[in-house]
Amino acid sequence: MLFVLAVSGVMGVIWLTQAVRAAQLISAWRALLAVVVSLAVMAAVLSGIDLAAIGGADVWSIPAVLFSPCM
Repeated sequence: MLFVLAVSGVMGVIWLTQAVRAAQLISAWRALLAVVVSLAVMAAVLSGIDLAAIGGADVWSIPAVLFSPCM
């Protein structure tokens, strides 16, 4: 199961890199850097929210509420 998650994660990063590269018309390395930085910032923000929660509050619903008008 861990192997499947690792492969799908790598495939996701490759797909996002290709999408950013095609949309922005930049080199593959710059697109990969943009994807990696974006994923790192998103992970840091969500981890910070999770660590800031007091009493085990369900903080994962916060992104759902923030992005619900987009759907």
